[in-house]
Amino acid sequence: MPGAVHLDPTKHYYLTVLPGDAGNPFANANLSADCTKGVANAGNPAACGHGMGGAPLRCTITPPATTCSFNAVTVLTQPDPFPPSKLSVFVFEDDFPLNGEQDGGGGIDVLSPNEPGLGGFTITLSTMPAAPVTRPAR
Repeated sequence: MPGAVHLDPTKHYYLTVLPGDAGNPFANANLSADCTKGVANAGNPAACGHGMGGAPLRCTITPPATTCSFNAVTVLTQPDPFPPSKLSVFVFEDDFPLNGEQDGGGGIDVLSPNEPGLGGFTITLSTMPAAPVTRPAR
């Protein structure tokens, strides 16, 4: 519990929770599609799990007190199956300066003339043991 340890009130803290059932979908051949209506309604509840979650801990000092008190926090976790993820890729010429991010330029009527986007690339995503998925970049 946060109140059981000394925490510096000038710093920021975050409580992270990794549920004990997080590995269940992997150990049970990802049968978690049955878990969409909750563990109680699943045909194989042992196949259901949750992802990692977290919440910030807030130090509250109420005068005249000089020590922190921490309010209760609620940590939400995502039940599986997880929703499909979305991925955006932007390929550009990084040379103004070379810094790993796109540096725009020009005025409000010009779209990044210094480091323009580049076309003709192919993105390949792969997961094991499935076959790679290849899509042309747009």
